[in-house]
Formats: sequence, C-alpha cells, structure tokens
Amino acid sequence: MELIRRTQPAGCRHRLAAACLLAMMACTAPAADYVLEIDGQKIDLDLDHPANATLGGKTARLLLRQNSQQTWRNDGMSFEHPAAFAPSRRTIEKNITQTIMSTPTGSVVLVQHYLGVDPTALIDFMVKTVSDEEVKAGYTRTTRKTSRKLAAGNVLAGQIVHTEHPGESWDREILATGNADGGYLVVGMTNDSATDVDHAMIDLFWRTLALPAAHE
Repeated sequence: MELIRRTQPAGCRHRLAAACLLAMMACTAPAADYVLEIDGQKIDLDLDHPANATLGGKTARLLLRQNSQQTWRNDGMSFEHPAAFAPSRRTIEKNITQTIMSTPTGSVVLVQHYLGVDPTALIDFMVKTVSDEEVKAGYTRTTRKTSRKLAAGNVLAGQIVHTEHPGESWDREILATGNADGGYLVVGMTNDSATDVDHAMIDLFWRTLALPAAHE
C-alpha cells in the first residue's frame, strides 16, 4: 500500500480504495439463511426480513417467520420444543444414537435409542454415572422409583435421582422402555438454577414425547 500511495495520483488512489472497499463488502456480505424455490425460481430469504419476488408477472411480498414451537422427529420418535432450543443428534456407537437438547443454565433432555440392548437394564448404571462424582464431592444422593405414561399410552419406568450440596442441587429423571431387541433411555435434568423457561422446555418435552409402542 505504501508503494501505491507514492506512485498513484490522488484521484486514482481514491478510486482504488473505493474499489477495494466494494470488493470487501461483496466478499463479506452474508448469504441468506433460506432459499425458497417456486417453479424453479429461487428466492433468498432470511427470517423476519421481507423480500419481493416476481411470480406470474406480478410482484409478491414474501415474509418467512418461525413458529415459537417446533417438532423434532427421528427414528419413529418425536417431541415438541421451543424454537430457541434446538435438539442435536449423533451416533455414539454402532447401535446407539443420542438426541440431546439443553439450555444455558444446564437443563437437559436426552434420548438414547438402542438396538440389540435392553435399556431398562441400564437404569442403575445411569444413576451411578450421573451422580457418583457428586457423591464423592460431598453431595447427598436420594433416589426413588417413578414412571411416566406417554400420550400414546406406552409407559416408561425408572428412577428420579436428587443430589444436593449447600448452594446447589440437581434432579435427574432417568426412564426407559424396551426389550432385548432394543428401546429408548430418556433423561430429563434440571438444577436449582433452572428458570421458568427451562421448566417449560422440560414439561413440553414430557407432555409431547412420542415413542414407538414397540421396538422398530
């Protein structure tokens, strides 16, 4: 740039700077998040930002909005959740897939889908996995048996684990359904920092969770 300043006339330098700025703006301009295609015509759209498109010779005003409540579907499972919290899914092992959703304060819902393993036999193991370290750190732990009947009628059974230490406590609900062919392990987790938004997410999850009546 020093060489350019010394050898280029002022007007030329200004035109060069303007061209560089325009090029940078073109490179950094964000692309639209969504593309709507109608009869082969592609229209870039962003949430809550209107756009105009010519359809059938007429100009149409388009506006994309997101419902505050979304539905997650996968592997025959579904549940509803606030749009602010997006579930994610990954494969843990060949026969285990996991769907998880969390909030900034640590509330979590987790669903593990097993093939060839009865997840109801894993309840005690999961209780120890999520709370043993806290017990070693001085937390008190209490457990009790519980169950939930889903809207479709199938029943999940397991335990509620409560751990407590001065200034902090956790509640984990660990439930499962299945047989030797496979099934589902479901965990809901909150702590004493959970907000009304956290509890609403957890409640909506349990209220709308749907699992196959039998392993598929």
